[in-house]
Amino acid sequence: MRRTTRGTVVGLIGVAAAIVRPDAAFASTITQPSTNPFQVQADSSHNPLPFTITATGFPAFTPVFVEQCDGKSPSAAGWDPTIDCDLGTSPAPHNTDANGSVTFDMNNSNFAFHPFRGASPQQLFNCLAPGQANLNNGLPNWNNCQIRVSTNNSFVTGDQSFLGITLPAPK
Repeated sequence: MRRTTRGTVVGLIGVAAAIVRPDAAFASTITQPSTNPFQVQADSSHNPLPFTITATGFPAFTPVFVEQCDGKSPSAAGWDPTIDCDLGTSPAPHNTDANGSVTFDMNNSNFAFHPFRGASPQQLFNCLAPGQANLNNGLPNWNNCQIRVSTNNSFVTGDQSFLGITLPAPK
């Protein structure tokens, strides 16, 4: 009787762990753009232009987000996507296809990703270099931004993937 009860408890703990970490088995990759860092093109006023982003390695038919982040490493102490990434830059989440791939097409008004230069719409960061103490110090480093794709734009996930981007310098 004791053995059965213990087995039930261990079994329930395993089920709870599987529910809490549904993304642990997936590893996403940004396949387009393929250069890292990617040089973002500019319009005639030197504003960053949208570009197409494709990522793979997600569960099929799952919503995925893309957003612009500063240059702080996601493995750094205190890294938090709600502070180091700008949730306001995410287009609507886009569902993956049957193969777990997703494309944020720059020509699709619902899912186009629009990079920005300077302080984020949420006034949270400015694409600063790793190690800078204050993310709001107003010192831009256009060479140290990132884009992040993941199944959640509010917390760190096991399936997040990053790509460095270099924004065009202002005029």
